[in-house]
Amino acid sequence: MKQFHFANFSFFFFLFFYLFVQNCFTQTELKKESFIPADSLFTKGVQYFKEKNIDSTIHYLLLSLNNENYLDDNDKKQAYSYLMRSYRTIGENENTLVYGKKLLNTAQLLRDTAAMELSYFFSARAHESLGNNAEAMDCYKASIAAALSIKDYPSAAKSSNSIATYYNLLGEHEKALPYGKSALEYAEKSGDMFQIGSTLLQTAPIYYGLKEYDNCVNAYKKALECYRELKNEQYLKITEAALDWVLTQLGSSNVILEKAKKVDAKEILDTGMDSLAVPGSYQDIQLKLLTADVNVTDKSLKLEALQEDYYKKQATALKQRIWFISALSLLLVTLLILLYNRQRQKAKMEKITRLSEQRKNEYLLLQQDSEQKMIRKYVEGLETERERISKELHDGICNDLLALEMAFKNDISTKKEIQKHLDFLEKTRANIRHISHELMPPQFQYATIDEILKDYILQYNTTDKCLVKYYCDDDYNFANLSKELAFEIYRIVQETVGNAVKHAQASEIVLKLAKIDNEIQIFTSDNGKGFGKTKNYGYSISERVKSLNGSMDITSGEMGTSIKIAFNL
Repeated sequence: MKQFHFANFSFFFFLFFYLFVQNCFTQTELKKESFIPADSLFTKGVQYFKEKNIDSTIHYLLLSLNNENYLDDNDKKQAYSYLMRSYRTIGENENTLVYGKKLLNTAQLLRDTAAMELSYFFSARAHESLGNNAEAMDCYKASIAAALSIKDYPSAAKSSNSIATYYNLLGEHEKALPYGKSALEYAEKSGDMFQIGSTLLQTAPIYYGLKEYDNCVNAYKKALECYRELKNEQYLKITEAALDWVLTQLGSSNVILEKAKKVDAKEILDTGMDSLAVPGSYQDIQLKLLTADVNVTDKSLKLEALQEDYYKKQATALKQRIWFISALSLLLVTLLILLYNRQRQKAKMEKITRLSEQRKNEYLLLQQDSEQKMIRKYVEGLETERERISKELHDGICNDLLALEMAFKNDISTKKEIQKHLDFLEKTRANIRHISHELMPPQFQYATIDEILKDYILQYNTTDKCLVKYYCDDDYNFANLSKELAFEIYRIVQETVGNAVKHAQASEIVLKLAKIDNEIQIFTSDNGKGFGKTKNYGYSISERVKSLNGSMDITSGEMGTSIKIAFNL
């Protein structure tokens, strides 16, 4: 029992809570809409009209007109037109007349005849629904004049048909006929077969009222031709049923068509005439013609069948409501559980996203820091190289040139002294040439890497810094190497030899260049004091090797250093 009361309480609580929240959202939306620009409200109203959402159309267009100073006359004209048609659709004829008048005034200001015609036509419809027949006829006639002035024949036919139908219902068939003929003339000028068929369908009862039965039958037959050409089965049935009825009344039908027995003409007219392209009272005319001979017994049977069907539908609807009320509370509870889980999932995803962003930012910072370190090391390498070259120029060549200058200032009397100074000058020239070789990139278009290294070692051995022994694989044509790889090998050898002399203080270096399997390999070994931790050795060498996807192995100790570098061909 407690569970039952709790379930009922939960149901009403959740229902109340839902309505409360919905109301809050509605109020919020209304407050927001008051700040939406008028042109945006107008655009939304037009969109809802196209979607046939009449309530929303009226709502947004009225909001836009509250700020009509922000709308130009063309926008106002369209807003009045959509409001007029929307109110007519829901049967609010008074409001239809109000906005029809506003549309007419704006259209006259803009000299827009098409909009004027539209205003006259819908105002006529509204007056007709309100029983203002005289005003309706005036509006229809004004609509015809406006339509003809711009050669809008379909609209002219529509308004002429409405006047013809009105007079025909009053029994004034003589007055109705000229408008019916005019409507047919305008429809034929428009070239619209459906318009022509609909006009003929509405003109036939006028001929029947005037007892011009041949013209009546001919009008129906021409309408049948139009609908057959259009392959419009719905209006074919309507027209055939009406024609059979007229022929039966005239006693001119030998046998009533079998389909006329199976199809109730009144039922066809009830369901079919509402969708005619030319709105009017043809449905009323046909119903009036058919009413006299509708069998009372048939109507009673149909009424009983309708009542029985209605009671069945009511019983089904009641069962559905009971099931709906029973399931609603469970649905609401399930909905709340789903919402709760969704919120938890959303919070979890937000947390994951935050962590992902945080890690991404950390990675970017680490990457930036790594790039900055690489740049600093590169700059430091450049500065170190510049310092080395400057030191060699200052301590070596400058001092040699100074000693040579001082020697020449003294008296040189013997050939032995002259030769000594010339030898010293040659040594200085060799040092300058070595430094220039260190700085100048090799010209691989004139020599292979093997020949350039031989020349480099030969020149290096003239400096008395260290003895370098060079061995090369004579079986391989090194001209096949790319210039990029050859240049990197040259720079790697330069730095390897330089590091062995400067840092390891080696007196002898062995250098080998060979092709083994599918690799170009460089071997260097020296008798220096080693480098300690190999991971800090030759940063620029490792970067060059890495840039060409090569490999490097270093072994360093007190007995010297061995380096093996390999590149895939």
